[in-house]
Amino acid sequence: MAKFKPMPPLAELQAAFDYDPETGLFRHQKTRYSVRQGDVAGTYNKPGYLVLTLRPQRMYGQRVAWYMGTGEDPLQHNVDHIDRDPSNNCLSNLRLCNQSQNVGNAFHRGYYYRKDRGYYVARLYHQGGVIRLGNFLKVEDAEKAYREKAVELRGEFAPQEWVL
Repeated sequence: MAKFKPMPPLAELQAAFDYDPETGLFRHQKTRYSVRQGDVAGTYNKPGYLVLTLRPQRMYGQRVAWYMGTGEDPLQHNVDHIDRDPSNNCLSNLRLCNQSQNVGNAFHRGYYYRKDRGYYVARLYHQGGVIRLGNFLKVEDAEKAYREKAVELRGEFAPQEWVL
């Protein structure tokens, strides 16, 4: 499981940022240096996650959003974006999960083509092992087998567009 630094006290975060759970935006509470009160807070890193800075500590926006929105420190849990959009920090789009569940919500193709045999092989990684789903002549069949098994094993943590 990922190691996360402890969050600052909730009162300290609330004094620095105003969080809107409907839009997922953070705004500065105070004017300081080149930042004015009411300015949108944070910057986005390359993968698209919001990063907030308070004192010398840098924190991911989804973790701060969960903490400020629920009053519950995520501690050693991951905070997952249900829609897989790392910039969407609306409280309704966030949920606590473990590392395995977080990875389960990521997009994986789930199959590959064996050129020497002329078929597609579908497989799924689950709980540290590989589940072979079979060999398929059509790419659509391999993809369907992967998606069905992913939804069966991962339930609500499977990508939402796959859940029928």
